[in-house]
Amino acid sequence: MSDGGEWVEEYVSEDGEELYQSLCSGCHIADGSGAVGAGKYPALSGNPNLEFADYATYIIINGQAAMPSFGHFLDDKQVLAITEYLKTNLGNDYEADGTLDAVADARPAEPVDQNTEEHE
Repeated sequence: MSDGGEWVEEYVSEDGEELYQSLCSGCHIADGSGAVGAGKYPALSGNPNLEFADYATYIIINGQAAMPSFGHFLDDKQVLAITEYLKTNLGNDYEADGTLDAVADARPAEPVDQNTEEHE
C-alpha cells in the first residue's frame, strides 16, 4: 500500500476470512485444502493442529519452514482474527479460544529482520 509516497507494510482489515484470502489462500488454497507444487503447503481444512489456538498463532507470527512470518505487519487483533477463522471455518469446527494475550506472548522479544531471516 502507498501512503502519500511512503510504503506502508500493514493490512487494515480485521476480518479473519478477508485476511486469510489475501495472505494464506495463495498457498493453502481458498478452501484450505493445501497444495503440492513448487513446495508443499499443508491442508488447513481438517487439520488437527488447529484445535489449539497457540499453534496457529505462533506459526502466523513467526513462520515455519517455507511459510514466512506475518507478525511484522499484522497486529494482534489481525493474528487472532486469522487464528479464529482457521479454527471455525474451512471444514474445521474447533472452539474459538484464542486470546489477545496469547498472541502478544507469541511475538518474539526482538523483532526479526525480514530481509535476512530466511537467508541465514
